[in-house]
Amino acid sequence: MKIQENLHCLNNLKHIKQLHDAGIDVDVIAHFFQSENIPLSADQIVHILHSIDALNKKQIPSSKLTALMSAKADIAESEQIPCPV
Repeated sequence: MKIQENLHCLNNLKHIKQLHDAGIDVDVIAHFFQSENIPLSADQIVHILHSIDALNKKQIPSSKLTALMSAKADIAESEQIPCPV
């Protein structure tokens, strides 16, 4: 997945959270994303919201996050590591 695709996915998650925080029903959120050709059901929206809440409970230090991101980038750019098919 390319950086632009990752940013697009993160923006979708951010929008789901913002719409829910604004008091919009999960069925309406799901319908909105389906109209944008992003197939999400209301159950998937609820699962995403629960995951976001669970992830927000524990913050990792920015230095560890930077190290994880650079390690992932190094692995993604390496041609020595076999890619699963």
